[in-house]
Amino acid sequence: MGLRTATLAGAALLLAGCGSTKGSADAVQCPAAGILDRAGTMTKFRTEEGSRDPTEVAWEARITDVAAACRTDRRGDGVVDLRIGLQVVRGPAATESELPLTYFVAIVGPDGEVLSREAFETDFRVPADRSGANSTEELTLRIPRPDAAPLSAYRIYAALQLTPGELEYNRERIAR
Repeated sequence: MGLRTATLAGAALLLAGCGSTKGSADAVQCPAAGILDRAGTMTKFRTEEGSRDPTEVAWEARITDVAAACRTDRRGDGVVDLRIGLQVVRGPAATESELPLTYFVAIVGPDGEVLSREAFETDFRVPADRSGANSTEELTLRIPRPDAAPLSAYRIYAALQLTPGELEYNRERIAR
């Protein structure tokens, strides 16, 4: 956990680490940043194919918040400082004190095209005397703007990386 830095390069699906970004300190209107529908929560059961009874829940995880602050660099490209709040809660069937969690960030351009999607991993360690843990992940994204579209024309989504079974469980739970 901690500070992570990612850079978008063109329309390729590439986010690469970079150093600090110098540029305009003036805030600009940010892209809408939010949680991808039905992918902001995850329920890990004792077994993937087993019972979906609440007593079989090992872990529950969720994205609690996505916040962005923006500026432009010397080239006019967007620089977005993104904060993603994550929370895990131990369920009655948990046998481990650690939960590896994968989340991803996607950037959608003004035309609706996904410009980038990058996965990040973090490990939650929950002491035996606690029921859960929280974390704030920090990323810096660079959005090249060859057509000089305003940053507010882009969208940023954060989501948990779900298995097909976890996504189906979310769909069923939301449909109720």
